[in-house]
Amino acid sequence: MSMIGNFGICPKSNYNHLVNLLEKNPSPETDAFIEEIYSILQESEGNLENDKCSGEVFLALFDYLKTAHGIDVHNNIVAESFGEKWRAATEDYDIVVFNEKDPILSLENAINYNELAEYINDFYQTDYNNAGQTACSVLFRNLKSTKEDEVLIWHLY
Repeated sequence: MSMIGNFGICPKSNYNHLVNLLEKNPSPETDAFIEEIYSILQESEGNLENDKCSGEVFLALFDYLKTAHGIDVHNNIVAESFGEKWRAATEDYDIVVFNEKDPILSLENAINYNELAEYINDFYQTDYNNAGQTACSVLFRNLKSTKEDEVLIWHLY
């Protein structure tokens, strides 16, 4: 199984505007704005690390962060309907918005990579070797490269 999951950058002002649109009353303008943000994400993907491991490793990593460290990356989506509207407009399978990176970056020296490898292997019942450590390193580097006026977004398609 191999799924594609990529990181992209979105201006924080665009993300906040989209959240405001969703909190009011989603309209055709909302869908058009999602498509605009999607284009921005795709344009920025080449500037980030996206070719180190497959999307399913990130899915397991995100589950590990929730289970082992209490960080639910899917809780970062402010508007309740954000994920649903995003998937409908883009046909992505999943989206994670990292609008607060400090909780995850605080784990950089605390993650037990042997435990993570075992978790991912158990998650998929197959040997992923050190793919979890690679995914973690990619996530940390991409978060660190995100400026204050930007939001890091990961999407699975």
